[in-house]
Amino acid sequence: MEVYKLEHERNLSGCLQSIKSTQDNTKDLYETQVRQLKETIESQEREIESAKAEHKLQSTKLQSAVQSLEKEIEHLKRIQMLELQEVRNELQAELHRERRALERESEVSSSAHNLALKRLRN
Repeated sequence: MEVYKLEHERNLSGCLQSIKSTQDNTKDLYETQVRQLKETIESQEREIESAKAEHKLQSTKLQSAVQSLEKEIEHLKRIQMLELQEVRNELQAELHRERRALERESEVSSSAHNLALKRLRN
């Protein structure tokens, strides 16, 4: 019985060592998985921060480009308004010249008509 007891104690001791070893291995595996998850999370956080910075940079560039285009549009509008004003002034000047020419022609025609009437009366 003593032998049986010693063998049983050895078996129990072996089982306890096996359980302890399994626990240690499980703990190591768990710690490794936790460490890997932390590294993955940190890497993703760095990627997110990098993407945020890139987004901010692109947003700033786009905003600057939009402002530049808006200024260019305003400049072109001013130029167009000046050109339209110039054309309007030229057309008004030409219209004025044409009126004056017509008035002179009318005066000449009227004078010629009056002269012809005087000759006819005489």
